[in-house]
Formats: sequence, C-alpha cells, structure tokens
Amino acid sequence: MIDPRPIDTIIGLSGVNSVFVKDISFVPHLGIVFAFISKNASSLLKTYLSTALWDSSSGLPRKNPHELKNTGFLSVDDLGLPVMNEILTDASTPRVVLGRNPVDRLLSGWRSRVHTWHLESYQSARELTDWLEIRQRILGQSYGCHAAPARDALTSEIPISMLVEYVEDTPSSLLDRHFAGQAFLCGASVINYDLVGQLEDLDTFIKNLEKLVGQRLPSISERSINRTPTSVPAVESLDSALVQRIEKRFVDDYNFFGYPVQAGAMT
Repeated sequence: MIDPRPIDTIIGLSGVNSVFVKDISFVPHLGIVFAFISKNASSLLKTYLSTALWDSSSGLPRKNPHELKNTGFLSVDDLGLPVMNEILTDASTPRVVLGRNPVDRLLSGWRSRVHTWHLESYQSARELTDWLEIRQRILGQSYGCHAAPARDALTSEIPISMLVEYVEDTPSSLLDRHFAGQAFLCGASVINYDLVGQLEDLDTFIKNLEKLVGQRLPSISERSINRTPTSVPAVESLDSALVQRIEKRFVDDYNFFGYPVQAGAMT
C-alpha cells in the first residue's frame, strides 16, 4: 500500500535538509511531478523541461539547472509538506522518474565525482570542496575512520572497487546523492509513479512523457550537458564479481526500473 503522506516518509528516512528531496519537484507548466535523479541526465532534463533555461541555439543551460530558482520548479520547501503530499497523492497529477543501469551509473559517478571533477560552465570552483570531501569519506572507509586526511584524499588513487566497498557499507541515506540508490532517491516505496523510464531509451521516455502531458515537447538537440572525460572502464571490463556486488547492493533499483541482472548476482 502506498503511504498516504509520501514526502513525510521520505524526509523521515533521509533528513529534512537532504538535497535530493528537493529533486522531487513539481513542474507547474506541465502539471507533473518529476523525480530527478543525479547521474541520470538530470542536468539535461531539468534544462530541457525548463523554458526559462533552455537555449535551443546552443543546447546549454543559461544558469545552473540544479537551483530551483532558475527552473521555476517547486520543491517541498516551496510548497510545504501538506501541499506536496496532496500533489503526490492526487491521481490527476502524473508522477515521473527516469532510471539508469546501476552499474553504468556508479561508473559514471566514480568518473565525475571521484576520479576527477569536471566543472560545468554554470558551476563555481567552490564545488571542488565537495570532490575533496567525497574522496575523504571513501578513502576513510578503507582507513577504518570517518574521513581520511585531506592530503591523502588529494593524492591517493581511488579505484572503482574502493567506491563499491564504500557504497556497500554505507546506507543510501548517508551517501552522496550521486551514489545513493535510485529507488531510495525517488521514494519508490511510497510514491506511485505513472511513468518509469530508462535513460538507455531516452527517446521512448520522451515520447511517453509527451503522451502523459498531452503536448509536444521541444526536441533535445544535445544528449549530454555535463561533458565529463570519457576515459572510464566499460561495464564489460569490470570483474564479474565486482559487477555482482554492485547488482546486489542496488537490487531495489534493478527491480523497480526493470533492469536485468547478471546470472547468479542475487544468490
């Protein structure tokens, strides 16, 4: 049974100040709730769905698409708990979310948030402190402490296997939103979604979204707004045991978004 007060439940699990809660947003001009998930083309989709941000000539955002003041979207902070809960349980308000293969998503997160940090045109260099803090926490896991010294975090190699160990041992509520489980981030256990898509088939997702809102949407001229370096191991190159560990950790994501798992991963 779907919880009658979904946002209350999600906030109770994650903490009132969790940034990801604001990514479950009401999009007024489309009349939908969209649960944007980090590393799932969220920059692109926020820009694409915001008429205030989309620059069709360049395909790039004019301002930071992750700041609600720039998009015109409304979060629980803007609407308040009672109103957001009413919207989320109103059958006439479609609820939408886009998933991504968990292995690909974790690799992408490692590449852009751990291995390197690629600042976009709308980002400030101050965000590099987030990169350092993430590396300190991941490395600290291997040290047996909360966070490694800054010097070590700046100079040490952090392979994808170390990130996997970190996410295995850390609840989603304590993980950076780029690594937390997707089903957790969108509140899949308490929100009844009308459209659940997969990033790997973005065209079909957009077509289904158009049907849902009853209007044509502008074509997406750019398929990637955040252009991080492409030097990242392919899924096929990862050790089978490591892939199975990722699949086991994110089993809820595989089930909710309908991705197949490697044989024997859940045994």
